[in-house]
Amino acid sequence: MSNNLVLVTGGARSGKSTFAEKYVLHFSPKCDYIATAEILDDEMAERVRLHRERRNDGRWVNYEAPYHAEEVFANLGDEAIESGLISKAITSAQKRVEGRNFDTRKNLLDYDDVLSKQRKIIYSKRDAILFAENIHDLVEEMFKTAGIALAKKSVDANSTDGLITAAQLSRILIPRFLPEGSVDFEAYEGLTPEEAAGDITELLKQMYVHHSKEWTEDIKDKVERQISLKCIDRNWTTHIDEMTHLR
Repeated sequence: MSNNLVLVTGGARSGKSTFAEKYVLHFSPKCDYIATAEILDDEMAERVRLHRERRNDGRWVNYEAPYHAEEVFANLGDEAIESGLISKAITSAQKRVEGRNFDTRKNLLDYDDVLSKQRKIIYSKRDAILFAENIHDLVEEMFKTAGIALAKKSVDANSTDGLITAAQLSRILIPRFLPEGSVDFEAYEGLTPEEAAGDITELLKQMYVHHSKEWTEDIKDKVERQISLKCIDRNWTTHIDEMTHLR
């Protein structure tokens, strides 16, 4: 077998390694094994662990070489494979793998950096809600954000002009945000979300003032903080789930 090169091919996790191991043991009771896999996640760690256990019976001399496997060949001395074809193929393959792994690590670092910046922004908002003397400005900002979001939702999904329809605006606001008959929705027919957002914001604020008019300042402050925290935490949790899926 020393003069033969046997190439075992197959799809990912198709049993190539197991077949090759059984094949070479027919020719030698003890073999060198150069493993080039790099552990990048839990799934790969488990696969490597199973491989190590399978080759832990005294018949294998194992070499872990996720990088520069050609150096392992050089260190095998008289046992080294004198084949320029193999050395070039291994070097070329590992360079491609290292390039992909570098890109993967860079993308993960970029992802973590973005998430870290977002986390700081969210935590600073939470701290402001918890510890600021009052959160009037934050509540105003949240009303404005809600008004813009509701205005955008009031554009029919099948619309080609991006304009609000009275029927869609009514479905969005009644009865969750406003009582029946409180607004003439036809007045908003054909407006852009940007044109209607300010009015929607003011309608939401007026409804809040109506509901909270009998509250003491202390109760109002507690309600505003609790609802603000709940909204931020819910949106942040949803964002984390989406980012984890993207990762």
